[in-house]
Amino acid sequence: MTHKERMLKAVRGEWADQLPWAPRIDLWHNSNSMRGTLPPPFNQDATLDEVADFIGGGYHKIVPEFLKVRSPEDNIDRGLGVYRLWGMAYRPELSGVEREIKREGDTTSVTYHTPIGSVSYKLLYTGEMKRAGASITWISEPVIKEPEDYQVVGYIFKNIKILPDYNNYLEYQEKVDGKGYAAAFANLSSSPMHHIMKEFLEPTRFYLELYDHPKELQQLCEDMEPYYDQIYRVLADSPAEVIFSGGNFDEMITYPPFFRDHIMPHLQKLADILHPKGKLLQTHCDGENKGLLDLLAESGMDIAEAVCPQPMTKVTIKEVKKAFKGKITVFGGIPSVILLEESMSDDEFERFMMNLFKEIAPGTVILMNLIWVFLGCFLDWIGILFLTGPIFLPLIIDMGFDLVWFGVVYCMNMHIAYLTPPFAPSAFYTKSITPPEITMTQIYRATMPYLGLTMVATAIVTAWPGLSLWLPRLFLRH
Repeated sequence: MTHKERMLKAVRGEWADQLPWAPRIDLWHNSNSMRGTLPPPFNQDATLDEVADFIGGGYHKIVPEFLKVRSPEDNIDRGLGVYRLWGMAYRPELSGVEREIKREGDTTSVTYHTPIGSVSYKLLYTGEMKRAGASITWISEPVIKEPEDYQVVGYIFKNIKILPDYNNYLEYQEKVDGKGYAAAFANLSSSPMHHIMKEFLEPTRFYLELYDHPKELQQLCEDMEPYYDQIYRVLADSPAEVIFSGGNFDEMITYPPFFRDHIMPHLQKLADILHPKGKLLQTHCDGENKGLLDLLAESGMDIAEAVCPQPMTKVTIKEVKKAFKGKITVFGGIPSVILLEESMSDDEFERFMMNLFKEIAPGTVILMNLIWVFLGCFLDWIGILFLTGPIFLPLIIDMGFDLVWFGVVYCMNMHIAYLTPPFAPSAFYTKSITPPEITMTQIYRATMPYLGLTMVATAIVTAWPGLSLWLPRLFLRH
């Protein structure tokens, strides 16, 4: 089984032959490559993929490489949060707008001239940033500086046309091959309001502007809505299996009411477009997620990448699993800080990892199935429900499993109970309507094939919860 096959099975809630491993090492690689400090046995020009191959990991291909451009045009609109990078499945084209570009040392200035006015921004990428492994340039002067700038930026976004660029994506996908899945990039932000916060205004100023100029912000969001809708439609028809859209959610910066009102509706909209086409939605959840867990679980996302538990944040992996209820696959969960010698000793790291594996282990549910099958040999389903329900239900809730799935697994086990001697009510019911010469032994033997098939089906539904949840979720969503 390839790394890609393992990863896709995991994100679909299916069992792979082993736990997928695709470490994110791009920041480490960028920093050491720039400083010439890649450790042996690597040459100093070793690529990121060569390092991943050497350590036996899959490829972490979630966002484009923002600094490895084919031409200056690829990231010249970085200050707008608009990109034309290698590997993207769409290409944005500006019309009715003229750019004026100036470069001086580490700074790039871009001015946009439109029929209704001009706006500008500045980018910074210093030697220090390079040595630190920074994977994207820094916006040192945002595009929105005055209230009148909102209308100009809105004009620019209303005049961006999104064109499919599937060959560009397929080239990227072909290079990744079976080493990982190549996520198709939608945006670094999850919605227009989130976009304004991340790209046009730093968070403190954003909330001041939201208080001082709410109408202007709302109008800009409406002007940007078609831009997002175009991207969603193009990506839904793309050859990608997984679509990446936005990230960096934090309970203070994107606090729960803000997330609920301005981010979650767009994630749900995108999920509703992607899911009928068999595609999965992935976001970059990096941040303090503790206060957002319940909202994230209802956002429609399928994959929560870069989940950061303790000790980097307040949330534990157990709390994440409980909140997600089997709806979302966690891509990550190992905070990078614990890899530093100053943060954890080898023994502490080993204990952390053992606890992580313990939290994600499925053994408890397997044991529940075995207990149900055993009790089904002697008790009816009502007795089993009253006996095990008060014990199993709190465990299932605490472990974060979906209660609908739990109910389906229980009912399938009760089906097995109805066919299992010596109680086997179904066999006795059948005996009551068969000719006298048909013995109970013959009936028991006749039920064996159905009993075996039911056991296999129960094992499959236990291992792949999505098989029992896709139809309820479809009805609940609509």
